[in-house]
Amino acid sequence: PTCTDGVKNQDETGVDCGGAICSKICLPQQGCHTFADEFNQDGKIDMSKWEFGVGGDGWGNEEKQYYTSSRLKNARCENGQLIIEAHKENYEDNQFTSAKLISKQAFLYGRLQGKDAKEGTVMAEGNGEGGNLTQLSSPAGMIVDYLGQIYVADCGNDRIMRWCEGKSEGEIVIGGNGKGNEPNQLNQPKGLSFDDGGNLYVVDLGNNRIVKFEIIL
Repeated sequence: PTCTDGVKNQDETGVDCGGAICSKICLPQQGCHTFADEFNQDGKIDMSKWEFGVGGDGWGNEEKQYYTSSRLKNARCENGQLIIEAHKENYEDNQFTSAKLISKQAFLYGRLQGKDAKEGTVMAEGNGEGGNLTQLSSPAGMIVDYLGQIYVADCGNDRIMRWCEGKSEGEIVIGGNGKGNEPNQLNQPKGLSFDDGGNLYVVDLGNNRIVKFEIIL
């Protein structure tokens, strides 16, 4: 068919666009609502909107997880939210499982918008600034491991803290021995990253170095 709308110079025109399907035209500066999923149904993903990317090894990226298909353990809807959950388990010759979702609708450009959150959840501390195991001081970086444990670069206390679900306080996994440049010290840590082997890398800003630590989970 022939579509009777076109876009030229940021405005509607009479330019005809040929194609298999006529679709709505919207201006870049205005935007239009073309795709949405509120995840309102509990349980399975709406397969009219999504498809699963299934496979292991990360399609050549040497990832250790296997992306499963239609497995509620790895991907599901709960209370209006999309849950994608990784698990440590042997599956199809891989050490972990997870899920990869691909929208069935393609986009050349656009903007994503999430739901407005009514309130947040404090995941680590919130007990004022300080150096106790229930406090932080100028936290400057965060990462989550495959077990769901939260690691925080506690910059003001020159340490890396870890929080496990259900615990009332954190634990010091790196530093906590005062500001310094010894192997067991940090100076204003600001960034965190894991490698595939589970080693934790710390941006030790005050010492102008990157430090690698083997973490015991």
